[in-house]
Amino acid sequence: MALWMSWKVWPIASAGEDVGDIEGAVHAFDVSVRRIQERAMTPEEAVALGDQARTIREQMLSDGA
Repeated sequence: MALWMSWKVWPIASAGEDVGDIEGAVHAFDVSVRRIQERAMTPEEAVALGDQARTIREQMLSDGA
């Protein structure tokens, strides 16, 4: 079963893609967050996004599963 996942880091970027399962969704989310941190954020912003993303990631792996 494929899942459609979309996310947005306002006002920087948004993305979406088909994923096979929750692990695929988490992987896609992690890759997207890293790209945004590297390309569009100051170090302080990157740390804040990482903290917020970690919370979302944990929810995806617990509630999403």
